[in-house]
Amino acid sequence: MIFRTAYLQILEKGGDCFKLVFEAMANNPTGAILVHCTAGKDRTGVIVMLFLLLLGVQSELICWDYEQTELFLKRDKEQIERIKTWTHNKIDDEGAFNMISARYPMYKFAC
Repeated sequence: MIFRTAYLQILEKGGDCFKLVFEAMANNPTGAILVHCTAGKDRTGVIVMLFLLLLGVQSELICWDYEQTELFLKRDKEQIERIKTWTHNKIDDEGAFNMISARYPMYKFAC
């Protein structure tokens, strides 16, 4: 549930950043926009979810698409150790794995 809380905080506190992203999209209607974050699934996932909702994409399809993230995430020991180092070992292996995983239904609040 900690990730669900984190996603809700991204939504609640990210208004200024969301505004910048959506303004960039609106000001570049014929060009490409690159949206990314450290792992590419949390803040990026929320931005993409909002964008897809605005376009009228069904929430079930958005959730299915997010679940596909799991297929493309690299979950090796080196990456887990790197995350633990970044957090000064404040999280364990499972916590680090969760940070690079999309297997938990944390996105369900949006569906």
